[in-house]
Amino acid sequence: MSDVKSGKLISVIVPVYNAERTLERCINSILNQTYRNLEIIMVDDASTDSSREVMMRLEQTDPERIMVVCNDVNRGAGGARNIALEYAHGDYLAFVDSDDYIHTEFLEKLAEEMEKGGHDFVDCGYFDEREDRAVLHTGRELRGTLDDNKRIGLIVAGGYLWSKLFRRELFFDNGVHFRENCILEDSETLVELIAYAKSIGAVEDTLYWYSASPDSVSRGQSSVSYVNNIYEAMKALTGLKDKLESYDALRSAIEYEIIQMYDYGVIRVLADIQSDHVMDTLGELKRLRDLRVDHVTGGYGNSFVRDKIKKLDIELMTLNDEDPKKLISRYK
Repeated sequence: MSDVKSGKLISVIVPVYNAERTLERCINSILNQTYRNLEIIMVDDASTDSSREVMMRLEQTDPERIMVVCNDVNRGAGGARNIALEYAHGDYLAFVDSDDYIHTEFLEKLAEEMEKGGHDFVDCGYFDEREDRAVLHTGRELRGTLDDNKRIGLIVAGGYLWSKLFRRELFFDNGVHFRENCILEDSETLVELIAYAKSIGAVEDTLYWYSASPDSVSRGQSSVSYVNNIYEAMKALTGLKDKLESYDALRSAIEYEIIQMYDYGVIRVLADIQSDHVMDTLGELKRLRDLRVDHVTGGYGNSFVRDKIKKLDIELMTLNDEDPKKLISRYK
């Protein structure tokens, strides 16, 4: 492997909220990287546990490379990342969640591939501890110089920001930022980055560990909050129509993403009927339905929808499109 240990500066951005139990493991995995030319920007998003004290102690272990930014108003992971971007000096950007950790060669291998291929971002495999499996979303046929077909494949394949290394300009030249005070804040951001990227690469090694601890924000969401986040994610994806010049070319993939979110929302509302029943069931189903109907032109004939979403889920969404009351009566 070529020597990239003293190469371009990498900014590693870590949003922190109530991560006192996992933060030290996360930061130590970054400090122990074979790639040494890095800065770590931790943003405390108004934690209510001892995370801030842990952050301050970690900062003292390597003050030249660690910066702690304290936010007294909770803005969510997206807001914390936006703050960190204001402080980032790196040529490359990496995002690591505070309950996860990375292989010692994560940055070195991704930076080497970035330099070798002149890519806008590079992906790698990750290990999903919840499902006990390793995953790499970026197949060989999707790499290299991008055209619309490859971009469509990448959007449909899915993935996460945290398994990737990005060229700084991909964010700053295109005005990319994250939605705040929500989960699923990066759903449309990754689509944007794929749309703007000209070339991407991948490292076929498992270099990131996704742990999704019991304390993670997404796992603690109430049904009402979760469905509202689904709605906002759908709305953000539909908003790409006015942001991306390539939207029409990528429409089939983006509409698949919207329908996938719609599926999650409808299923969560139906689950609420049979459990806590704390939400305005009819109102939520109508709100999700109206957004889907108003903005998705291809419907369920979309080949990605047919191939990747369960037939029963398509039937439920179709019934909700026709009459949410009938769907509710089926589950009462």
